[in-house]
Amino acid sequence: MDVCPEQCLQLVPLRQLKIAEKDTEKIQQLVGSDPITFQHLTANELPDAEGSVIVKDETICIRCGLCAQRCPAHTITMEGFEVFAHNPDAVVAETREK
Repeated sequence: MDVCPEQCLQLVPLRQLKIAEKDTEKIQQLVGSDPITFQHLTANELPDAEGSVIVKDETICIRCGLCAQRCPAHTITMEGFEVFAHNPDAVVAETREK
C-alpha cells in the first residue's frame, strides 16, 4: 500500500466491509466457480471472517501500475485494453477471400 503515489490503497478489516446486495450475488457466483478465492467462505460470511482486504479508490488512481509490480501475492494485475467508439448507424464492411 505504501507504494501508491496517490495514496488510493487502504487496508480494511473484513468486519468493516459492507457489500452491496448485487455485489454479494456476483461474489457468490465467483465462489461457486473458484472456492479457494475466498477460503470457502460465502459472500455473507466475509464480514465475520478474520482478515482484511485492500481497497483501491478508483476515483484517484492514476493507473501507474506500481501496486501490481509490488503485490507479493500477485493478485493485482494491470491489463491493457483498446476501446473503440461504436457508431450504431455504421455498416460493418467485411472482405472475403476468393
